[in-house]
Amino acid sequence: MNKLQKGVCVILAIIVIAVIVVIVGMRIQDLKAKEEEKKVAKELGKEEPETQDYITVDGKKYEYNRDITTILFMGVDKKQEVQIQEYAGYGGQSDSIILFIMDKSTKKTQMLEISRNSMIELQIYDMNGEKLGKEKGQIALQYAYGDGGRKSCWLTKNAVSELLYGVKIDAYLAMTIEGIAKATDLIGGVTLTVPEDYTDIDPSFQKGATVTLKGDLAEKYVRTRDIKETGSNQERMQRQTQFLEALASQMKSYASGGSSGYAMMLNSLQDYLITDITADDIETLSTYELDKTIIVPGEEVAGEKHDEFYVDDDALYKIIVELFYKPVKE
Repeated sequence: MNKLQKGVCVILAIIVIAVIVVIVGMRIQDLKAKEEEKKVAKELGKEEPETQDYITVDGKKYEYNRDITTILFMGVDKKQEVQIQEYAGYGGQSDSIILFIMDKSTKKTQMLEISRNSMIELQIYDMNGEKLGKEKGQIALQYAYGDGGRKSCWLTKNAVSELLYGVKIDAYLAMTIEGIAKATDLIGGVTLTVPEDYTDIDPSFQKGATVTLKGDLAEKYVRTRDIKETGSNQERMQRQTQFLEALASQMKSYASGGSSGYAMMLNSLQDYLITDITADDIETLSTYELDKTIIVPGEEVAGEKHDEFYVDDDALYKIIVELFYKPVKE
């Protein structure tokens, strides 16, 4: 073996070792995450909502589809503090809330998008995990009343599950807005076509323009809304969905090395995210076809201080039955 061959072998060995270290590190982090989940549940003294195995609708019996796995995505804005009544929350807000619904029988993923302004009964805790009470408020604010970490994720996950009639949420991934910009830079940008005139956000966001979003520009696209205009969050949700679909599609090319590629990606983004999923989970998600996006139905109205979104419970229940249940064969 000549010196050149030896040099190549050494480089390959270093790369292999680096990949192994990253994967092992992610496995250890995953185990720690599971343990922390149990600890959080115990500290807060609150059980997860129970999924109904069987339901009856209009005299017809349905059973829960066990082929489904769900992952909750939260886009978190850490810069926003919250004040409800006398209770202050400092964990940030989950401005983007999307449930990825993966069906292994069809190899398809559907996205169920929930308005950040959906009105729910918030569980209010202080930074020490002491329960202070309950208050009506936007679901985005539930994140604020945790620790800005796993407690916040756990509380939001439970709030989403309760909103969706107890649907089980298997895992979560919370990423800061800054992390979304970082992920975009990591893959060389996200290319998409601007569907409407958003030049009030940035001059380059002209209707029909094809743009490659990176860094600050990506952050602008997913973050900006006019808080003085009622319903502005609905428009932003459309942009966030479009962006995430494009990001997920382009991540496949970046992480063509399989789970090791996703492990390295997660490792690069660890300062910006909190999750209990593994690189293997992300790789599996990437192999599924992204089918469609469904928005939780309801009505947005101007509240006393901020917009309030009131979910259409009957319409949502029909969606839950369609997405998560299948008819029982007689």
